[in-house]
Amino acid sequence: MKKNTASKGIFSFIKDCLLWNLSGPISYQIYLCILVCLMMAGIYGYVVQFKLGLSATNMSNIV
Repeated sequence: MKKNTASKGIFSFIKDCLLWNLSGPISYQIYLCILVCLMMAGIYGYVVQFKLGLSATNMSNIV
């Protein structure tokens, strides 16, 4: 029983945090969307770098 109530508490906390962070004027929500887009661009760059290695950034391992 304890585990079930603990998981409900965690999910409730996460839901409340998301709702609290997403409430606000439209300018704040646009700002959050821009930040999310920048994060996604960074993740995409990381994936490309991981797949292609140093050649993705025109670098080599020769120093």
